[in-house]
Amino acid sequence: MRLLLATLFLVQLLFSLAHVVPSNNQVLNCDDEEAHQAAAVAVQYINAHHHSGYKFTLNQVEKIIPLPSHGADEIYFFELDLLETLCSHVSSTPIEQCAVRPKIEQAVEADCDFKMRKHNNTFEVLRGKCKSEIKSTEKLRRMCPGCPLLAPFNDSRVVHAVDVALHKFNSGNNTSYYNLHEIGRGRVQHYASCSGTVVKLPGVADEDVTVKCVIHEPQPRKDAQAPQPAPVAPVVPGFIPSRFHHNLHFNNLGIHSSESNSAEHHLLAAHAQRAVKRSLTGEPVQTSVGRPPLCPGRKIHF
Repeated sequence: MRLLLATLFLVQLLFSLAHVVPSNNQVLNCDDEEAHQAAAVAVQYINAHHHSGYKFTLNQVEKIIPLPSHGADEIYFFELDLLETLCSHVSSTPIEQCAVRPKIEQAVEADCDFKMRKHNNTFEVLRGKCKSEIKSTEKLRRMCPGCPLLAPFNDSRVVHAVDVALHKFNSGNNTSYYNLHEIGRGRVQHYASCSGTVVKLPGVADEDVTVKCVIHEPQPRKDAQAPQPAPVAPVVPGFIPSRFHHNLHFNNLGIHSSESNSAEHHLLAAHAQRAVKRSLTGEPVQTSVGRPPLCPGRKIHF
């Protein structure tokens, strides 16, 4: 009898574990419609909790991994690639209508990790973490040699231009007076007018080159009838010196313990070593020679 009870207990334990821990060897389709629905929830969550700079939009679903769950809920780990848009974080424009910032403006990219729960076909963010960076100067110079580069927020020319522009705007506004909330981006570009000659004499290998340029520094427009703006401090209050863009260093660890996070890391590592393909709905995917990988997904923008 004791042996029978022990056997029944073991069977119940195994049955319970089968419902708590999903298979470790599944890779989901990053381009499934449901995957992009989950990504849209994650992007909405980021934009709701990102209180500086510009809104972000989805560029690519890089990875989806199922995690241990309890009950009927499904838990997933998402890796997403986001791009900065032209919509300020205070804008009411829906993210679907926000254009992505072009590469030539040193676009900001963000890599994000999300832990999400699926309950009754609805996704919810449990935890999120993001980091962002701008396109390097070297890459921009190769792609667009004459494009202006981002300047630090505390650059005296940027601060002065912002102050003059805001003063100009307030001087023509008779209903309200506005104060500076933040500097979103600053770029400084130099212009020049040049003339030159190249003389090559017959039989002479060297050329005689003469060039003359007049440099025109960008100047803010001044209103002669408007009062002069007040002196500007070299650093706008509240801005970190030498910062070029608003970092998306978002980190919401939620209520989950470090032990749980450590277990997830082990699960993700084991998952990367042995994987089979299936769709987000759980249906097996028939693989064939030459079939493109299901993850990472396609890039929506660049």
